[in-house]
Amino acid sequence: MFSQRLENLIQAALQDGVLTEQEKAAIIKRAQAEGEDVDEVSIYVDSLLQKKQQEKNAEAERQEALRLEKKQSAYGKVCPSCGKQVPSLALVCTCGYEFKSEKATSSIRDFVEELNKTYSEEKKIELIQTFPVPNNKEDIVEFLSMAASNAKHVGGIWGTRNGRLKVCVAVVLLIFLVAFYLMHFVFQLDKDDYWIFLFDILIFGAMSIGAVLTDAKKSDIIRQNKIADAWCSKFDQVMMKGRSLRGDAEFQRILDSFEKYK
Repeated sequence: MFSQRLENLIQAALQDGVLTEQEKAAIIKRAQAEGEDVDEVSIYVDSLLQKKQQEKNAEAERQEALRLEKKQSAYGKVCPSCGKQVPSLALVCTCGYEFKSEKATSSIRDFVEELNKTYSEEKKIELIQTFPVPNNKEDIVEFLSMAASNAKHVGGIWGTRNGRLKVCVAVVLLIFLVAFYLMHFVFQLDKDDYWIFLFDILIFGAMSIGAVLTDAKKSDIIRQNKIADAWCSKFDQVMMKGRSLRGDAEFQRILDSFEKYK
């Protein structure tokens, strides 16, 4: 593109990937002496400099990856964020970096894919209940991590059908007692009116409970909590399997942490 002498000068100036003002001035001076367009030469030099810097950065990243790989092979799991050595089964580094599983077993991957494709509550529960308990520590940790986040109930006592039944019964019983007190001690109604009024309250209470329980069948919260119950049951099974694998204090510590956050 330019004379060999100018090309050699440019390559020499960019050899270390840095262009000093003195080197740039020398290139411009040579370009002017040879009658070249200074702007064109500057653009050419800048493009070569950018390419050199990209190559330098890529090489630095490659060397850093090799360094971490060597360190990991020598010492175990290494955090790619801070470079600190961490236990092989650790999920989160002290610097806050979260480790993502890079080798989930095909059975867990297939299970997750099948679960995500299923919209039926009954089918989801069946998939969770029938999933085979993992046998190795890595799969146990991965499954517990997934189960712990899905085994949480929402909605409190109102989030289950039995909970709603208890609330309704308690409310109807309270209304019944208050009405009994008012009619018997305050208004002093006749016995016929007294029992008719109480009977009406009981009918109203039964209808209210029936309406609440019928609505509960359509409640997304209750459906979600039924699935959470299945996760909770499977969590306990996998946890029991993990507890049976003795001789690894770090693994047992991780199991303890899952117990706290389930």
